Amino acid sequence: MNTTNNPGKKKALNSRGIIFSIDAVVAFTLMLLGMLVFAITLANYGNAIAQNTEDFFLEEKTLAVADSLVKNNNPENYLLGACIVDAEKKRVRGSELSGALLAQAKPFALEGFFVKSVSIARAGKPKQQINLSEKVSEKCLSAKRFALVDNEKAIIEIEGCVDE
Repeated sequence: MNTTNNPGKKKALNSRGIIFSIDAVVAFTLMLLGMLVFAITLANYGNAIAQNTEDFFLEEKTLAVADSLVKNNNPENYLLGACIVDAEKKRVRGSELSGALLAQAKPFALEGFFVKSVSIARAGKPKQQINLSEKVSEKCLSAKRFALVDNEKAIIEIEGCVDE
């Protein structure tokens, strides 16, 4: 058995070690790049879910106020119900609103939500706008409902906004 150092053999081992090291660095870099892409994708997904939740909150509240307006009678705040009450049948006549009651609507706000305005568009008449809040918000949503206002066909538009 010969234990002498062979310079040619040492050179071959070093070149294999360099190739192995470069291969490991490339694999490690690709793995880190993959993890970075995964982290960015996960962050974007989280942001999208947060935005959808906020949009759902605004949509839910605005549609609830619009539905309440055309289906109920609420003497405390006619924004939440301005329907005509049929005393003879002892019921609310849905989608039949009183313009006088609607004009008495008061401002309405929940935590993080407020109704900015209500407008009534009737055929052949100028659009009637009832401003309920002076707050400014960039995130608003309008909901439209068809109804009879003082026995005339009209489109009621509720504009709900998120507090900023």
